[in-house]
Amino acid sequence: MKTLFFIIALALSTSMFAQNSKESEKLDLSNLKVAMTVENLKELEDFNPEDLREVFLEMNENEEIEFSLKFIYPEQVKDPNIKKSFSYKLSGNSNEIEDLLNSITYIQKIAVKVASK
Repeated sequence: MKTLFFIIALALSTSMFAQNSKESEKLDLSNLKVAMTVENLKELEDFNPEDLREVFLEMNENEEIEFSLKFIYPEQVKDPNIKKSFSYKLSGNSNEIEDLLNSITYIQKIAVKVASK
């Protein structure tokens, strides 16, 4: 649920920023960094990387996009062999949105497997 709120907030903030500029109709996005912190498995499973497509499509050509995902285990997990969190980070380019979304989907699947153990 927090993920959904994050994506909505990101979309709203970019659209509000675009509305402030009366001179140009196009939003100027460059060097975008998207960071997700997830605290339960359900949020991780519910995240849909396709929700980021619209934001990525607003990027200027040949701009850097960085995505990071951090999963924090619930406090009730007391196993000393399990770290308290794990994270993944990847970078892509606005000219290769499909590859980036495929990589984010792959990371999400791996994170779900790791978090569900």
